[in-house]
Amino acid sequence: MATSIKSMVLTGYQGKNAVYNTLKGYIDKLARFTNARQGTLSVKEGTSYTSKTLELAVQTGKGSTDQWGQINRAIKYGLDNDINITIRVIR
Repeated sequence: MATSIKSMVLTGYQGKNAVYNTLKGYIDKLARFTNARQGTLSVKEGTSYTSKTLELAVQTGKGSTDQWGQINRAIKYGLDNDINITIRVIR
């Protein structure tokens, strides 16, 4: 599994669709990812991993109903693009 880990401070995303648009950008970038090399380590789609996941950390008790709706919309968008999204609620 190829994993991208991101965090969002939801109070900083006040514009209309700001949360969704940010997450969509992360999803699109991960969807385009096929391989990478760092020193002697290389990762290649199909041999090193067969699925992609975006892990998103958000603070507990933060975010409006609208922002959580945008997150849910982004989860559906991710699934439509073969990207799994895991939400981690942190303190």
